[in-house]
Amino acid sequence: MSKIKTGFLAGPSGELHVSVFLPKNTSCTGGWVIHVPAFAEEMNKCRPMVSRQARRLADIGVVVVVPDLYGTADSDGEFGAASWDVWKSDLEYLIDWSKAQGAGDITLWGVRLGCLLAAEVVQNKGESVNALIFWQPVLNGQQHMTQFLRLRMAAALMKGDSENVTQLREALSRGECVEVAGYPLPPLLFSQIESVKMGNLKIPSSLGICTLEVASDADKGLLPVTRKQNEHWRDLGIDCTAETVQG
Repeated sequence: MSKIKTGFLAGPSGELHVSVFLPKNTSCTGGWVIHVPAFAEEMNKCRPMVSRQARRLADIGVVVVVPDLYGTADSDGEFGAASWDVWKSDLEYLIDWSKAQGAGDITLWGVRLGCLLAAEVVQNKGESVNALIFWQPVLNGQQHMTQFLRLRMAAALMKGDSENVTQLREALSRGECVEVAGYPLPPLLFSQIESVKMGNLKIPSSLGICTLEVASDADKGLLPVTRKQNEHWRDLGIDCTAETVQG
């Protein structure tokens, strides 16, 4: 049976709340996994599954670090004050902290938008990371932000109001903070996420990448965009695997 330690670390922008899932009878010098959370409400929806997976990994001897990044959940700061660069710094700090605790191989485990964030981090910390695990990865930040803004449009329609993505983008470009599904989306964070595309990121060929997508049909293949991205990685000499999981 694994055990969990929770607490706060003095991150680069403020205290970070972390949950560390520890193997019961294994030292902390083996493999470590650092979770890179999904964005906004997707992060909250994924928490039960992330916790279950972290426990399973700890049961087989892997240490798992599940953080709340700056401005999210129990960590310091407000969501409206967060930025993509701050989150990258948080993860770089957690990689260094894990190494200081005796971590051997380190894997970054991203969910949804967290996959893009993890991939950006390895551009600066590639020598400290051994592998990437992507769950239902977001591959294009601009598309993801469009989908996020549509949540605001849907809420407006329920109230009888009318908004569109173009209007919301214009407000953000003027420096206005736009609230979406209870989250104050700051212009800087929005623009930083919009600029990120998986195909433009330089992932070291020494890293292994495992991609998992959920499909209702067990025989259904990967999404075309995911299949194309994996073919691109293979062309670059990156050892990558990808498959669907029924769910």
